[in-house]
Amino acid sequence: MSTDSNSRILFISLNPHPGFYRKYRSLVSRVLQVASLEQTNKPIPAMRALGENPKAVIITDDALATPRFSTVWGAVIRYMRNGGTAICMGDFSCRLREEHFRTFFSRAGLTWEYDSFGLYQSNLNSDFLPKEITDLLPATHFAKAVHLTNVGDASWYRLQHIIKRKQEHDEDAMSDEQPPAWTILKDSTPVAMAQVENGYMGFVGNANPSEESNLVIIAMCGLYL
Repeated sequence: MSTDSNSRILFISLNPHPGFYRKYRSLVSRVLQVASLEQTNKPIPAMRALGENPKAVIITDDALATPRFSTVWGAVIRYMRNGGTAICMGDFSCRLREEHFRTFFSRAGLTWEYDSFGLYQSNLNSDFLPKEITDLLPATHFAKAVHLTNVGDASWYRLQHIIKRKQEHDEDAMSDEQPPAWTILKDSTPVAMAQVENGYMGFVGNANPSEESNLVIIAMCGLYL
């Protein structure tokens, strides 16, 4: 497919779930309003397309986290380091096992880890994001989504958990006193984007498509409607 790489979005779906593109047809329609779209479900065409420097890459499933497609993930990392943008979304967050998040993102030099999955409302991190992005996005994010932790200022939306904990009780001590308790504030996010050398890694944890998540992905791709 010969198109201007400045307006071409590459979807990499090496382990596609049946009906993915039907489910996310609203996102595809949004992308096609402002760019051309290329989709690949084979590793060699994916690596060839990466070499043509698309505007952004959208990773739709968990295939790149498996040893079978490790070479393709390495090619995506090189693409990001050279100035490209890659975004994990859709079936990626829903199908990747919790314990594999840290390993996957650490290869790109990120400390991101799985935190939780659930229906939460989080707030736009307007202190961190540039105005052209905050003007585009809703002030709150309310969706069933995978949330990451250890993302720092890379979070686009922030959710703060108040966690209560207790000190360990010495069972050998002869005392009826209860161990003291304290609370800590923990941040997590369903939407994150961090720099990977000269490029960027994005994550959208929504379990289902929505107009809000479409706007987030469009903004991460650098496409503004």
